[in-house]
Amino acid sequence: MSQVKTIKWFSVELTFPLELEDIISGILWEEGTSGITTIKETSDSITLQAYFDQEINLEDWKNLLENILSELGYTPDKLKDLKLLEVANEDWLKKWKEGYRPVEVGEKFLIVPSWLKSEVTNTSRFIIEIDPGMAFGTGTHETTQLCLRAIEQYFKGGNCLDVGCGTAILAMAAAKLSPTSEVFACDNDPEAVMVAGENLEINQVDKLIKLSVGSAKDYVEQKFSLVVANLTADVIASIIDDLIACQALDGYLILSGILDTQEEQVSQLLKAKSQKIVELLKAGEWIAIVSNKS
Repeated sequence: MSQVKTIKWFSVELTFPLELEDIISGILWEEGTSGITTIKETSDSITLQAYFDQEINLEDWKNLLENILSELGYTPDKLKDLKLLEVANEDWLKKWKEGYRPVEVGEKFLIVPSWLKSEVTNTSRFIIEIDPGMAFGTGTHETTQLCLRAIEQYFKGGNCLDVGCGTAILAMAAAKLSPTSEVFACDNDPEAVMVAGENLEINQVDKLIKLSVGSAKDYVEQKFSLVVANLTADVIASIIDDLIACQALDGYLILSGILDTQEEQVSQLLKAKSQKIVELLKAGEWIAIVSNKS
């Protein structure tokens, strides 16, 4: 199991109508949650716990959620309950593990938690073992799956850069698809890079992927067949010039962590940067955009 520095976590527990699950989950991911678990679900309501690695202000969260719901036409009383809990590492990991099973993504990938590898037999898919520690990228979230599907379709070899790599699941997918390619992965969080390094070793691809602490700006002198960034719309916008600078003339960008309500915003930004939208992939309220140079 990954050895991590964080000794305690904070959990926001909230109850709301079942119809708002996608919207509320999207807000939680946008605000930086490292994981969400379902505590209770009935025919008309659901209670979620979202985990964060830093203490948060409950009143600020209440205002944020109520304001967003109001903008979407919902009354504040849709948020039935909201409370803050302090959670020990082992408790959060235990709860999370209980609900994590192997998941097939696209036509070629099987994402498997490292502690369940022995359960997987008779598969022709590329197995990616994940021990997430406290890094984002378990393969269960829609944005990760959208990126994996896009990588499967658009990465035909050459070289690949995974920006904001988290667990390095996307970089590992590229390396397994094309073991002779050059694959680079970076994250500005040293702890995420540490977790990523352990996952590379688990999957025996540590010799195939060059891992570092940093961001796209550190690679602008190189040109990549594929640049993938599963971040958020705001972060993507802030580094879009660096991402494009890393892109080979005939290379592709895969961008995700984008809500469907932000599709126009990101698409227009790409077009303004002379990018052609090649494909738009959707899952739930999330999208991934594939583009190349027009």
